Amino acid sequence: MTMGRSHQNSFSVAYGLAVVLVFFVCSASNTPKGDPTTFAKTSTSPLQNTSPLQNKSTRNGNFCFEDKCRCVGSTADCSHNYGRLPFVPIIQGRRSHLTFSYNNLTRVGHDDFFTNVSSYFRKMDLQNNGLAFISSGAFRVFDFLNTLHLDNNMLTYAAIKPVLLARRLQVLSLTNMQLGSPPGDFFVPRWRSLNLLRRIDISNNKIHQLNFSTFAPLTRLSVLLASNCQMLDVTSAYMPGLQALHLVSNVLFNMPETCSNSRTSLFPKLGHLILRDNKITTLPARVCLPELDSLDLSVNPIKVFETDMFRNRFPTLTKLFLNDIQWNAKSRIDRFAFRHPNLTELSLMSCGIPFSYDNVDPDCFTGLPRLGLLQLSHSLAYGVGDAKLAGFFSSMTGLSKLYFGGSGINIITEHTFGHLSGLTILVLYQNKLVEISDGAFDSLKNLTVLNLSQNLLTTVSKRLFSSETQHRLRHLDLSGNPLSCACDLLWFKQWFVTMPNLFSHSHTTYTCKNSTSTVSLKDFSLNEQACLLSMQTSKIIISSGVIVLVLAALVATVYRYRWYIRLVLAFHTRGFVRRQEAEEEFMYDIFVSFDSDDLGWVRQHLIPNLEDRLGLRLCIHERDFVPGKNILENIEDSVESSRRILLVFSKHFAHSQWCQFELNLCLRHSFEHGDALLVALLGGVESRDLTNAMMAVLDTTTYIQWEDDVQFRGRFWERLDFALQSLLPQAPRPVLP
Repeated sequence: MTMGRSHQNSFSVAYGLAVVLVFFVCSASNTPKGDPTTFAKTSTSPLQNTSPLQNKSTRNGNFCFEDKCRCVGSTADCSHNYGRLPFVPIIQGRRSHLTFSYNNLTRVGHDDFFTNVSSYFRKMDLQNNGLAFISSGAFRVFDFLNTLHLDNNMLTYAAIKPVLLARRLQVLSLTNMQLGSPPGDFFVPRWRSLNLLRRIDISNNKIHQLNFSTFAPLTRLSVLLASNCQMLDVTSAYMPGLQALHLVSNVLFNMPETCSNSRTSLFPKLGHLILRDNKITTLPARVCLPELDSLDLSVNPIKVFETDMFRNRFPTLTKLFLNDIQWNAKSRIDRFAFRHPNLTELSLMSCGIPFSYDNVDPDCFTGLPRLGLLQLSHSLAYGVGDAKLAGFFSSMTGLSKLYFGGSGINIITEHTFGHLSGLTILVLYQNKLVEISDGAFDSLKNLTVLNLSQNLLTTVSKRLFSSETQHRLRHLDLSGNPLSCACDLLWFKQWFVTMPNLFSHSHTTYTCKNSTSTVSLKDFSLNEQACLLSMQTSKIIISSGVIVLVLAALVATVYRYRWYIRLVLAFHTRGFVRRQEAEEEFMYDIFVSFDSDDLGWVRQHLIPNLEDRLGLRLCIHERDFVPGKNILENIEDSVESSRRILLVFSKHFAHSQWCQFELNLCLRHSFEHGDALLVALLGGVESRDLTNAMMAVLDTTTYIQWEDDVQFRGRFWERLDFALQSLLPQAPRPVLP
């Protein structure tokens, strides 16, 4: 045992002398002549016996230790050495931020590991090193360290404990290390070293249950982030200084308890609460957050927004985020759902709110006097009437920013956003706009930013923007629309080219979609004189075409209703004046116009009643026309020789060309002499069976309907007798059967 120990000591001494000799030899050989060399202080730690090279500038930046550390401003970046730098070197210049990530630093094995930099570094990044062990006194040496990132390592809470000895530590990040819930005494202070700790990030761990009593010793803790931790439950405790709490992407079904048993607030200073992407469906009836300013409940399965849902629970709220709350058949937004006297920002982006549905109350946004920003992009507004859509915004006179992109809006008029007189920013990208009324934005006297990109607009009317609106706009985006580059777009091209700053923030390009090749708006050209001539020619052609169409329609109408017009004019101007010539001038009392297929009715009923019973002389063409005489002359002479004309309308009459010709002669005679026509209508004749002339007569003349039923025949003859009173020489005899 003694001999072994002596041998070992001898070897150690020899090894030490060799190291010292090599050190001086290397130092002498590596020191350029005339250049000063800085050496580290003598220490028992071999990690400190190193000498940094003087800064040298390369293409990759300013190196401050060999080629392993690069210094830019206040930062010394010694990252991505992957095991080639097992210690923290002395860095020239007073740097305040050390990045030492991706160096395979699995252990901080000595208390004096950071001695080289302990006196001046304030921020340190030790991420992604596979770090699993930290010497108990390694962080006690720091005088000014206030920010430490240990993310993506393999540390346990026990291994992290030495970090808490950094007496000025304010920010601690421990994300993505498979950590569970922190032990209850983890933050119990040692030598008052945690008095300044104000921000802790323990996100991306496996903290299924979070107990705020663990953090209670941290009296100055103001920000706690515990997102994506598979968290199922939160146990609240009194946190008087906590101002921001992030519990994003967990599995919380309820909002954390905020009220003590005495109904005082457990989080009296909490101003920002982010509960995005959890399983929360409702809000607790009682909430005690007297200073909450911002609340994010996005991506939670909230289905019903009842009246005054946020007003009484969060009286000081100014910002509310409810994005990606997907709509389904059970969803509902009640009247005054978002009413709040202090709310200035409301975001409902990507919720798919169907504004045409009855379960979205038109007054849901009423009662927001201070609202300045409303985000409704990616809702469903397709097919919503202009008046109804305008009604949703009618009370928001103070709104200055409205985002309504990707919502299927297909038309905008001057009434759609006319109530929003204070609007300065209007974003309507990716809608279905095919038409915008001229002057639709002229009433928005404060509008400076307008985004109409990626819609379906093929042209931009010169009357869309008044000259005042054009001068008022600072940013206009009409990119991504299928523009049809033609004469009516020349004015817009000129505006686009001469005002590049106005369109400089456009989302995509301006191209002519009516071109076979890709032509940008600024490159397309047309002859302005040709366009002017074309416009004048177009106006002439259009005007001429309209006149021709109107005249054609008028002529067609007059032709179709010529008999109506002639009859009406004749009856109104002549007043059914009957001729008063002497009886001896007429050969017949009545000229009877009928079809030969109705001769049986004439012989069986008409002749017996009018000639035999009434003593009138009828002109019947089969009996009374002069043989051998031209039929046209027969008709004209017979009509002229008759005191009255009786038209016997039937289906046969309508289908007979001679009857229609005879009807025209009778009508002309009636127009010229002012004679009233007598009309008898046989059987059930439909209007589709009648000619235009027959329809005109029936519409302007009171006719007598013949029915085959015996009981109605008496009424027919009574009416006919009454119409023929002026022709009767004596009182009529009884009607023949």
